[in-house]
Amino acid sequence: SIILLVRVRSYWALCAAFPVCVSVVWLLYTWLPLFLYEKFSLGLAEAGFTATAYYQSANLVGSLGGAALADRLYARTRAARFWVSAAGFLLAAPCLFFIGNSKSLSMTKMAIVGFGLFGGLFLSNLMVASFDVVRSHTRASACGCMNLLGSMTSGFASLGEGKWKSSLGIPNMMT
Repeated sequence: SIILLVRVRSYWALCAAFPVCVSVVWLLYTWLPLFLYEKFSLGLAEAGFTATAYYQSANLVGSLGGAALADRLYARTRAARFWVSAAGFLLAAPCLFFIGNSKSLSMTKMAIVGFGLFGGLFLSNLMVASFDVVRSHTRASACGCMNLLGSMTSGFASLGEGKWKSSLGIPNMMT
């Protein structure tokens, strides 16, 4: 079934996008609390709460809303899940920039919420979009390959981010 997946170009486009998205999410999971702690002089508990609660709450709404939106639009076009994912990715990118570059904590929180909301759009649909381009009997393999690529990349991304933190800084990594 892996050989069948190799022949589907649109599946490989999704496989290229998935590790990028997962790596960015792990950048936030790994470094956002420390970034908030250092930039805004928050206590560790407050920095951890802010990094987690704002992002995860918005991500919940974005994931559920993005999945429902894609399912509804699927009646019009089979590419709905891809387009909702692409829109979420494009809308989340500036939010990531503003997380790293906002001057105030309130603006940073708004950017975190934006990234969580729009990130939910792409994360809830990206893997499921592969079901629209691969044969039904290869769906488990398709998910397995995407998860493997995402896991490998995000693990190394966190390591690389740790090595580059002192030379680049967290805001530049986000940018």
